Amino acid sequence: MRKAGSDQDAIDKLLDPIDWTGLPDQLQPDLDAIARAAILDALKSIEESITASPDMISAANTVAGDWAHARAAEMVGMHWTADGVLAENPSAHWAISETTRENVRELVAEAFAQETPLSTLATSIEESATFGESRAAMIAKTESAFAANQGNLAGWVQSGVVPEVAVLLSGDHVGPDECDELAEDGPYKIGEAPILPAHPRCECRYKPILTKKTKT
Repeated sequence: MRKAGSDQDAIDKLLDPIDWTGLPDQLQPDLDAIARAAILDALKSIEESITASPDMISAANTVAGDWAHARAAEMVGMHWTADGVLAENPSAHWAISETTRENVRELVAEAFAQETPLSTLATSIEESATFGESRAAMIAKTESAFAANQGNLAGWVQSGVVPEVAVLLSGDHVGPDECDELAEDGPYKIGEAPILPAHPRCECRYKPILTKKTKT
């Protein structure tokens, strides 16, 4: 049985919360850029019903920027306080840190039970899906979809001609899952649209439902 001492101290350190405070500033620009591009795509998709003005695009960009700022913090299990300080967010949606910490805990617990050398444990953590290329790709794909969908909503809200949206299943959707229910339960008021993507790697998107307002 493993003795208490340096090994246990090292394990305790691995179980400590991971410090992600430097990541939001790195994540925000990419999320913002994707959302802003999606705003233009959203307005282009309804150009038969409205002519986008610079003020409309600027207002939508502001919304997208605020969202990207908040989401970058949420991704690492945090939120911005009124004073502009990062604080822990126990209800963060799909926080990377929460999943990562849990995976690390599982690896450490297993290694401790089997008396695995710490050097081997360190290699296992580095090679695990927690930090692997596949998980990084999944996160990037999911968050890109998240930013694009939020950009779409921001553009349509500012247009004033999209009171509702539906959930459109992706061409690669294999279901059944929560996406099928979201698609069946729509349409939704644009301010009450469900979060998309609905799950990691989800490629479902919103479909604008236009009013009968004519282009001027």
